[in-house]
Amino acid sequence: MRISLKWKVITGCVLLEIIALVIIAGVNFNISNDYLEQIAQHQLQNLKSCLTNEIVHRSLEVQTDSVSSIISSCQIPDSSAYVLLFDKNSRLVDQKGWPGAPLAPKTELSAVTSAVAKLPNKLPRFDSTTPVFSSGYSQIMFGGTTVYKVKAQTELALKTLMLSLLAVVISVLFFWFVASRLGRHLKTLENATKEILKGNYDVSIDYLDDNEIGRVGFAINLITDTLKNEIQALKKSEESERKTAERMLNVIDSVPDFMLLSRMSDGYVIYANVGVEKMTGFSYDELVGKTMNDVDMGITSEQRNDWQNQLIQKGALTNYETIIKHKSGSLINVLVSASLLEIDDAYHVLIICRDITDRKLVEAAVAHANRQLNYVLDAASEIAIIATDIHGIVQMFNRGAEKMLGYRARESIGKPLRLDVHDKDELKLRSQELSHQFSREIPLQEVLMLIPAKQGSETRNWTYICKNGDRLKVSLTVTRVLDGMGKIVGFLGIARDITLQLHAEQALQELNYQLEKRVEERTAELEETNRNLAQTMHNLQLAQTELVRSEKLTALGDIVAVVAHEINTPIGNCLTVATTMRDQCNELEVEITNGTIRKSSLSKYIADNKTGMDILIRGLNRSSELITNFKQVAVDQTSEQRRTFKLNQVINEVVALLMPMLRKTPYRLDITIPEYIVMDSYPGPIEQIISNFINNSVLHAFEGAESGTMTLTAILQHNYVAIEFSDDGKGIPENHLNRIFDPFFTTKLGRGGTGLGLNIVHNIVKKMLGGQIEVSSRAGRGTAFMMLLPLVAPNVTSVEKRSALV
Repeated sequence: MRISLKWKVITGCVLLEIIALVIIAGVNFNISNDYLEQIAQHQLQNLKSCLTNEIVHRSLEVQTDSVSSIISSCQIPDSSAYVLLFDKNSRLVDQKGWPGAPLAPKTELSAVTSAVAKLPNKLPRFDSTTPVFSSGYSQIMFGGTTVYKVKAQTELALKTLMLSLLAVVISVLFFWFVASRLGRHLKTLENATKEILKGNYDVSIDYLDDNEIGRVGFAINLITDTLKNEIQALKKSEESERKTAERMLNVIDSVPDFMLLSRMSDGYVIYANVGVEKMTGFSYDELVGKTMNDVDMGITSEQRNDWQNQLIQKGALTNYETIIKHKSGSLINVLVSASLLEIDDAYHVLIICRDITDRKLVEAAVAHANRQLNYVLDAASEIAIIATDIHGIVQMFNRGAEKMLGYRARESIGKPLRLDVHDKDELKLRSQELSHQFSREIPLQEVLMLIPAKQGSETRNWTYICKNGDRLKVSLTVTRVLDGMGKIVGFLGIARDITLQLHAEQALQELNYQLEKRVEERTAELEETNRNLAQTMHNLQLAQTELVRSEKLTALGDIVAVVAHEINTPIGNCLTVATTMRDQCNELEVEITNGTIRKSSLSKYIADNKTGMDILIRGLNRSSELITNFKQVAVDQTSEQRRTFKLNQVINEVVALLMPMLRKTPYRLDITIPEYIVMDSYPGPIEQIISNFINNSVLHAFEGAESGTMTLTAILQHNYVAIEFSDDGKGIPENHLNRIFDPFFTTKLGRGGTGLGLNIVHNIVKKMLGGQIEVSSRAGRGTAFMMLLPLVAPNVTSVEKRSALV
């Protein structure tokens, strides 16, 4: 049962009063008891004095009657007394009022004393002995009970109890009256407080009194108004913070990267954004509320401890490459960054992961291409190719450079570029020209690299001094090498020997001089002049042949320049791989020199070297095909001529060249071309188009197929010929159709595809042959290329031909 506040107050006050009364009554009772004890002692003393005085005063021969008379005269009111009289021999001679067992006459004093000790003591009593100075007697023993004392104590206790009860009753009535009056106000305060606790802050307490309760009511009203205002402000602030938090969560969830917050001590996951589920497949509910050890993401406890140690030491973890596991079991290459946060007096870790799997694949493909390119460049034994880093340290020295200059690659790689292979006078002259151009002193070391660094490349004739002292005239093209960020990381120099070309030009000049001289000397002799003229014409034809050959060499130089431009970036990447392998070799050499080589270090170096060589081989093989394509383009540009031809004859010739390859495959080529179709055009580019179509079908359309059919047809349409090439292969995906004519677009990147074939076809048809080309394809049903070419090709310049073939 619940007790109201009023009765709690009354009960508390009554209990306090009872305690106070008990203390007061106890103190009063003790004082009264001590006072009664003093009275009892005083009366006993009076009794003793009375007995002694009576006996001595009377000087009697004490008889029984006289003893009784003496006791009666000295009797204490409300007490039961006895008197024992002993003779000179301490024997009992008389007794009065003995309360115990009867005593025999002549009983010894010691026996009587023992009997006195055995008397009952339920009531307070007294016992005493006093000598008697009278003849025939020695002493008198008397004693008794103090009944009056017990009665006085009982009456005192009853009166104290009655007064206490009366005080309690009066106090209860008084406190009830006071509590009843105060209870109404307290009840009002209590009800108002309950409403406030329920959240009703519109409660207002009316004026009570100008006292403490009234001031409490005023304070409650003031607190209510303050709470109401503050709660409204808190609600507004909470709503604002909630909206801000929602916006922040939306921003975090929109981040594609993996973001996860966990407690550092046990890996307990607090939050995971949408990027976590997209990257790992684990949903928010599967992560939050669990520890990192409960979720199999491929992150071991050792890795987590390593991250934590780095976080504790550095405060953050940046660009840490590792591998995590998808929910499906697949592995993901990620770049991890983490920060240490203190939340609620506990350290937490914010982990951000970025998927770099695609980047790793691209890097591997680029490294492969670079290695292949290095092999191709090394195989170019007629052209000297030398690559340096930004500081002029040689990184590549191909076989062509060894053959041309006489120095070995091991003598040059890793060392500064040799300037003694250049004519010093030429270097000094060029240094003066550049110094004048840029208004500053240009040292010899910068002469070869300054213009390429600023303009991209420079082609210039120089004199090379070989190791054996021979002097060669070369055309040197120096090109800057850029990384993926556009920063210069090195330079590539490609040199070709132009000694023969210069000799031919000099011979031609000499021949012209001799001709003029002979004409002047033999003007008068016509016959001799004619004979000399004939000889001169013969010599001119020889010179012309040499000049054409020189021009071809010049064209070859242009092709090399194009190749250098196209393969600029792959070579730079190859340099990066080569530099890494050189650094590993240097580290191994240091360990061997210091005697600290270990089997694990050697095994790692061999494994890394094998991996690096494999990547270089694959990259250079791919680059070899790229260079082959460009080489074919260059040949077409320098040798292609226009003529009248039968279309079926040209196509049959190119098919005949491809038949040895086709016989090794299970695929068939059907050709339907009338003999009467005659064209005035460029047969070489048409052959290249047909060759590219057939190769594409074999490599792409029929990949993995056990059989396949290619069809080539041509029909006349007024002044045009419609040529259609089709196959029944696997077709081209719809999302690739719009891109197949783009340069370098291929589905076999890193597997032999260059992405240049159809781009060259498109350029030839559009720019050189003046026609149109279309493609149609359905997945699984094959592909068809339709060309509409004019029977008479438009006139194009050599520049237009070159642009069509690039």
